[in-house]
Amino acid sequence: GRSTLIVSAERGPSPPSPTLPHTSTLDIELQSLAPDDGGTHELVECFISFLLSALQLKSYYDVVQAYLGVFLKYNRQYLIETTSLHDQLQQLKSVHSESWLDLQHKIQECVCVTNFLKNATL
Repeated sequence: GRSTLIVSAERGPSPPSPTLPHTSTLDIELQSLAPDDGGTHELVECFISFLLSALQLKSYYDVVQAYLGVFLKYNRQYLIETTSLHDQLQQLKSVHSESWLDLQHKIQECVCVTNFLKNATL
């Protein structure tokens, strides 16, 4: 289908693949989500739901970051102008912040364990 990154609305969003599609494919897919570029409002809503679900899984953070960056790059103006999406975007911002804090905490734990092991072997 035209939008391979989006799972049909009936099945709901699914977790992202651990590998990114070719960058130009990702750009084309995400650029064409908004109605001005051939997509629909429902596709935009579905993709935001997909991002929320992926962040809540706490997996593939780097893939979600790539999707989010490209999505915002191409759809920023539509997202700003479409007030009906603002609540969903606020939720995405909140979940994204929580995910980042969780990831930072895990990185800090790894640094602490590494430092402990390094000092313990001296």
